[in-house]
Amino acid sequence: MKYCEQLEVSIALAGEAGHSTDWLDVLVEHGRDAVRSGILASSIFRPTPDERDAARETRQRKVRLAEIEAAYPAPILDRLTLQYDFTAAGKIRLHKVAKIQAPTGEWVEESTPLLTPFSIRAKLRHADMADAYGLRCMVQDMNGRPRAVDFDRAALARMGASDIRAMLYEAGLRTGSGGEKIDVECLKAADPDQEILVVQRPGWSELGGRHDPIFMTPSGSEIGAPDGLHLELAAAARMAPDVARAGSMEGGTCFAF
Repeated sequence: MKYCEQLEVSIALAGEAGHSTDWLDVLVEHGRDAVRSGILASSIFRPTPDERDAARETRQRKVRLAEIEAAYPAPILDRLTLQYDFTAAGKIRLHKVAKIQAPTGEWVEESTPLLTPFSIRAKLRHADMADAYGLRCMVQDMNGRPRAVDFDRAALARMGASDIRAMLYEAGLRTGSGGEKIDVECLKAADPDQEILVVQRPGWSELGGRHDPIFMTPSGSEIGAPDGLHLELAAAARMAPDVARAGSMEGGTCFAF
């Protein structure tokens, strides 16, 4: 099925129907001319409409999985394997994959759906709060759109992280089969490579280890930040651009405080 739409594919089966025979058996018993004749007499493979539909659906599923994996990279845990897959209902969920022993004694792979797409994008370091850390998560909301959720890591230790769970659910996260415990476990273990420096109020900020101060506008854009530094204004202090800024370069620009 993989190549039949681009190439003409023929199938040559050795032996007679109902018998277990391969071309080596034919070669040993009847010689190479019999093998050659049998292969030249092969039939062109023509998939049925159902087979074409199944192949098309398989390709579409692979594309959808790749899109979700790129938009919401699966969290990494030492003792669990997490990966995206389809549920029986055709929904993409983050699954827990584990080896279990079947009644026959054979070890098989079991996949359990836990969460809707969810990833941990960056650690937040609050520069004017003694470098206290937070995390930024990305959640697929109930309309299929990405939504960022920021929180302080200290909240992970309070009341079973119930405040953080509430924020994730409010943003559209859905869980099942114990997924509400796994997401908190992922957050506790998370150590993303990307770091975002956060300041709590607009104005001049002197960041540790840097000689020149950086100006943060009320709309959240920075002035004077060096390349490679990810700096943001806390969402609670951010103004809408049309409110935070007025005037023009010619007539002068005023930033609101």
